[in-house]
Amino acid sequence: MVFWCNCQILSIHDRKINQKVGFFSFSIHHMFVAEPIILLKMKKNWKKFVNSFKPSYKVDVTVYHFIPGMPVKENKTRHSFKKGAFKEAKLFFDQASAKTKDHNIAPVEINLVRGRRKIVTSCHFGPVKNLKQMRMSA
Repeated sequence: MVFWCNCQILSIHDRKINQKVGFFSFSIHHMFVAEPIILLKMKKNWKKFVNSFKPSYKVDVTVYHFIPGMPVKENKTRHSFKKGAFKEAKLFFDQASAKTKDHNIAPVEINLVRGRRKIVTSCHFGPVKNLKQMRMSA
């Protein structure tokens, strides 16, 4: 059995190296087996640490119900995502926009929000701006 370690070849079958190295020949075998696992854990912990400083994302979907002579009603739905999950939130935003466009649901407002208030992307279907100016019901 041969191990590569720092550009040196160690052989377990050679008695002199086995006697000099002793436990080290055993630990080299386990070091190569365990090293990828340790690196994966370190990488995973590092990603968790970095993601803790990233903002969280939300997709807000607001559907407006308009009946002439009545106050405008709105139905808000919020879909929250983990910190640093921009790709998942953007994918959900795109899917929600496509579904709304396919089903011809109007008036609808879809917002991709970073953190608490910052709107990254917004999508309006129908006369949303005009409905926001009208009086709303509670």
